[in-house]
This record gives sequence, C-alpha cells and structure tokens, in this order.
Amino acid sequence: MIPVFRKIRQGLFSSGKFRSYLGYALGEIILVVIGILIALQINNWNEDHKDRLKEQKILVSLQEDFRYTQHALETSLSIYPEEIERLDSSLHYIGMQVSELTPERKFNLFYTGYRSTAVVEGTLNSILNTDKLELISNDTLKNLLTAYPAEIKKFLSQQENVKRVVLEIQRPILESYVSLAEFSPGQDTKVKVIPSDFEKLLNSRNYQNALVNRMIQNQNLVTQAEKFLEKTNSILNYINREVQRFPSIN
Repeated sequence: MIPVFRKIRQGLFSSGKFRSYLGYALGEIILVVIGILIALQINNWNEDHKDRLKEQKILVSLQEDFRYTQHALETSLSIYPEEIERLDSSLHYIGMQVSELTPERKFNLFYTGYRSTAVVEGTLNSILNTDKLELISNDTLKNLLTAYPAEIKKFLSQQENVKRVVLEIQRPILESYVSLAEFSPGQDTKVKVIPSDFEKLLNSRNYQNALVNRMIQNQNLVTQAEKFLEKTNSILNYINREVQRFPSIN
C-alpha cells in the first residue's frame, strides 16, 4: 500500500497540482495516525485482557484459600465449647475426694489436648510480597487483603497462648501428680508403676490456677476466632463477587 501512495503523491507533484498533493499527503498522514492509534488500542486491549486473566486466576486461588480457612475456623468454633466444658468440669473436681473420681472424671481432669487451626496464607503472601496486588481492580478488596495479615497474627497469637499454657504450665503440674504409665495402653506388667497421687492433685492450688488460666485463654480464643471468621467471611464475599465478574474469560 505504501508504494502505491508514494506513486500517487509523485504523480500529483509532477503534474504541478501542489494543492492536491498537500491535501493527499495530509490525508495519508491522518490515515497513518489512525492506523497507529487503532494498533495501540488493540495492543492495550490485549494487555488488559491478559491482566484480567491474571486477576481471575489470583481471585480463584484466593477464593480457595479463604474457603479453607473459613471451614477450619467454623470447625474449630464448633469444638472450642467442648474444650471449655471439659475445663469447667475439671475445675469442679478440684477439692473432691479421690473416691468420687470416676474414670470419666479422671480423663477430664488430666486432659491436655488442644486444637490447632490452620490458616492458609500462600496466595495472600504471594500477592502482598509482589506487584500482583495491583492486578486486583477492586480497591476495597485490595485494602481488606492488605489489612488481613494483622487479623491472622491476632488469631494465631491467641492460639499460641493456649498452647503455651498447656505445654508449659498445665502438663508439667499434671505430670508431677499423675503417672502416665498407669494409664498407658499395653503397659509392661514387669515395670513397677509409681501410682498417681490424685489426692494431692485435687488439692493443688497450682493446678487449679493452671485450669483457670487455660479457661481464660480458651475463652479469649473463641472471641478472637469469631472476629477472625467475621473478617474472613467479609473478604470472601468480596472475592466471590469479583470472581463472578469473569464468567466468560478463558
């Protein structure tokens, strides 16, 4: 096409039709500019389409992570009350006579299990530590995601408080009075077992304090988990709405 335009211009110039030549040259320039603008527009559209594809993948990945965390929190919140109820029962056993301790009461008394809730942060950390966050077009969602690590830290910190009380306070006191060998399945009958001293355990101020401490930490954990779940649900709702914007992108 360019050689054809050049021949036309040269013909007009040679024939002395200078005004026609200028008009034609100007028109040719305009056509070239329009062509460049169209090419740029197409290129911009292609780049935007690629960014939207990347955004969709990020949102779907976030959706999976947040759904996992949501389910984990909901499960834990259904189990926490059982732990608190067991702790409350143990506190009521303090001061009892040993003869009043049934096998179930003994189990509750020296139960030291605790629940650990996993929080999935892989995708979130990936986008916050790179420039991927800018691919998310919803500013509100971006702000919520940026603030979310602080919520994770609060929850995990309180969960760690419960673990610390169990491992560093409750279990050491309990093990000073209760014989683990006495309650171990498949116990070797040739091993001399030092019997548990439930009488001292039932009158131990330290163990009572440990149970009270753990009760408080567990109650605080419930409160923190409820707040964390609320934040998680809020962000997940935004993510779900954003994912629904891209049904036709493939």
